[in-house]
Amino acid sequence: MAWNNRSDTAAVLEDNRATRREIGDALGSGLAELRGSLGAIRQELLDAVTSGVSDLRNENRDLRRRLDRAVGELAEARQDIARARTDMESLRRHLLEARRPPEPAAPAPAAEDGGEAAGPDEPSPLAPARLPGLLRCAAGIASATLLCHRDTWAFVLEQAARDRHFRAPGQVLSPGGDRVEAALSGRSLIAVLTSLWHTAGAGHAATGDWALAVELYVRVAAAVERTGGDARSGTAVTIVLDDRADDGTAGGHAAS
Repeated sequence: MAWNNRSDTAAVLEDNRATRREIGDALGSGLAELRGSLGAIRQELLDAVTSGVSDLRNENRDLRRRLDRAVGELAEARQDIARARTDMESLRRHLLEARRPPEPAAPAPAAEDGGEAAGPDEPSPLAPARLPGLLRCAAGIASATLLCHRDTWAFVLEQAARDRHFRAPGQVLSPGGDRVEAALSGRSLIAVLTSLWHTAGAGHAATGDWALAVELYVRVAAAVERTGGDARSGTAVTIVLDDRADDGTAGGHAAS
């Protein structure tokens, strides 16, 4: 009976040891699998983070390249704007200089002002004080017909076209030979008188321009002045700038 008890005890102990081994093996295998799973998960996370960081770096480099291009384009645009402002300022100065009346110059000798000598108390035809009255007379003229040589008309056109009041006539007729006939409004006459007066009084004008401007200004001014108050009633005015005119007008110019 005692022997059986020892045998049973040994069997129980052996079963316990076997159970412990099985439990130990199971725990070891489970822990190994868990370590393997954790390692795989860790590697996947590491790969994902590495890939994400690489993508972010690539996107960052692309954004930097785009930003550098934008900065370069912005710098070029600023340079273009600066150049445009410089050009506009230069153009504005040129326009102001072109519109600025010249400094009053000493009037030319009376013999050169269309051959009409001014008396002791008579102002020079180019006197600045005379111009406002002429412009007022011209403003009241309904229509003026300018008859002259085609070269003279070309000079008048070159001078007056720079004035903002000048309006090119609808048509320029050729009555015969090398003469032309142009219909001008009172506003265009203002431009003709103003531009010719500026050229005639400019000390830097070329000799030929000065001579033409003085002669034409004197003749146009005389024709405008002779209209008196009749022009304000709509009377047409004829200005002849041609010494060969055979209409009986003295001095080759007329106003009617």
